[in-house]
Amino acid sequence: MPYTLEQIEEKYRQLPEAVKEAMYSVETSDAVLAIGKKYDLHIDQIGLLAEEAGLVMLGLTPSYQFIDSIQKKLGANRATAENITLDVNTEIFLPIREFLRQSGGGLPSREEVLRDIENPPPTLEEATPASTDTIFEQKMAKMFKLPKEEAPPPNPKVIDPYLEPTK
Repeated sequence: MPYTLEQIEEKYRQLPEAVKEAMYSVETSDAVLAIGKKYDLHIDQIGLLAEEAGLVMLGLTPSYQFIDSIQKKLGANRATAENITLDVNTEIFLPIREFLRQSGGGLPSREEVLRDIENPPPTLEEATPASTDTIFEQKMAKMFKLPKEEAPPPNPKVIDPYLEPTK
């Protein structure tokens, strides 16, 4: 589900400092990268995995939807999505579980995760519009404002030295 930048910023401001630090820590980045490599994910898929984990940490995505989100966003099969979820839960969420519970993130216990794997809730609807910018694109847009300019049409009188002559 796409979220506005304002929604993300508001949720981020409400997080305890420990969770904010965990979201951008080297350890969390290394864990996401290691999980991505373990499951042979491409770099863009690793970014999507990090984004989805961040949405759960922010409390914007309910943790019970994490498996479905991973499966949909990564194009993974159900078993792979479940294994990725268990690794993310163990490597990333478990160390900050208490802070997330205090902030309303509400990560499930190991038993709840296993229960959801064995008896999955209904899947998410395929309602995400293709034109929605990712969080990364939204953040980068704030950092870099490049003017859009169109290239002038080619001048037919100028000969391009790199073009081979036609016969």
